[in-house]
Amino acid sequence: MKKFLPLILLVVGLGVLTAVYFFVIKPSGSQIAEEESAPEVPLENRPVASLSPSTDGHWLELNITKIKISAVSLDYELLYNLPDGRKQGVPGSVKLTGQTSVERDLLLGS
Repeated sequence: MKKFLPLILLVVGLGVLTAVYFFVIKPSGSQIAEEESAPEVPLENRPVASLSPSTDGHWLELNITKIKISAVSLDYELLYNLPDGRKQGVPGSVKLTGQTSVERDLLLGS
């Protein structure tokens, strides 16, 4: 019996490791949370956005036209790089109540 003890311990150890893998590790890895994403909008229904700088360079005029989709709000974020390598941004949100165009002045460097 003593000469089979290491073999028995090896088989029991492999059984425990297999059980831990199937009952503890594998189920948590297979439960990937689905991300909520916006639906794909066809090209002909996509809005058109344009940015126009002011003369002093601190303001940008954001124009969004041809809004054909029915949505409650529109979120935007303008990101830009500074000369020292940092990133800055101008976020915003617009409530759409039947509007087909939006115009906003965005302050850079605030």
